[in-house]
Amino acid sequence: MKTSTTSPLALASKAELTAAVEEARDAVGASFERFCLVAGLASLTQMLEEDATALAGAPHARSADKQGYRWGRTRGPVGFH
Repeated sequence: MKTSTTSPLALASKAELTAAVEEARDAVGASFERFCLVAGLASLTQMLEEDATALAGAPHARSADKQGYRWGRTRGPVGFH
């Protein structure tokens, strides 16, 4: 039994090919935006954790000379775009 190895896009018209390229570009753009959002949030979280450790020490650490105290965590929105 023979199977076809020709892509449907190889036989597509110029308009269909253009639409397929635009669809692929949009998918890559959306994927890149998701990547940037996740990477940005990870970087922001790491920077905030480093600042908290510098000011208040490690979580649950006891020290009389630390500058601040940890009071817990909360989830909140982060603007994008």
